Amino acid sequence: MQRTKGKVWYLLEAKSVKGPMALEDLPDSPSIQVWRPGLNEWIHTNLNEMKKNSDLSPPEEIACDYFYVRANGFDTGPYSTFEICEKLNSKEFESNIKVWTLGMKRWTALFEYPDLIRRWGITRRKLARVPLVSNVTLTDSGGKKWLATASTISEGGIGVKGFSGFPGGNYNITIRSEFLEFPVVIKTRFIYQSADVSAFEVIEKDKEAAYVLRKYVNRFMTLDQITAA
Repeated sequence: MQRTKGKVWYLLEAKSVKGPMALEDLPDSPSIQVWRPGLNEWIHTNLNEMKKNSDLSPPEEIACDYFYVRANGFDTGPYSTFEICEKLNSKEFESNIKVWTLGMKRWTALFEYPDLIRRWGITRRKLARVPLVSNVTLTDSGGKKWLATASTISEGGIGVKGFSGFPGGNYNITIRSEFLEFPVVIKTRFIYQSADVSAFEVIEKDKEAAYVLRKYVNRFMTLDQITAA
């Protein structure tokens, strides 16, 4: 697997997102906000901490066709890449699995390996989840409202912090962020809650909302990823 010269980091500055950047290209500031694929949201850190903390390091390159899988607290395998692909497509494995094989230092989220995703034929649009700094308003079918914050966004879903409820309900989510061209409203279904993040699947959005979200998500994708989406 090959990366683009280690350029996996994105830098959040006032009303702008810069990247992808290599570690050495990031500013040596006491506090910066950065993100790379595999992280759940923007993180406050500094270069010294990034160099010391292996959890912040991007996953190592691997060249193997057999992996162990960690899902729902259990480790199973090894599986061939074909077997993993089939289990993902049949929903036997959920998308939040972690994988490990000989040569890897730690269990790593599947989506940190875009080359594996491409080889396994998983729909890229479902994977293009990126960080978002935004206030959101959730409105249920009865008109009740909740104020919360977004953590991640994709064209097909949104992760929300500060909300608690029962999966299965439908919510209109209004997203207001200085990083979006204008506020957007999406119709969603609450699908699951993990730790402090609630996940919502987009079930309907108008053309304007789709355009704004796609434009924002594409800031975090290389040209070949955008073409393949």
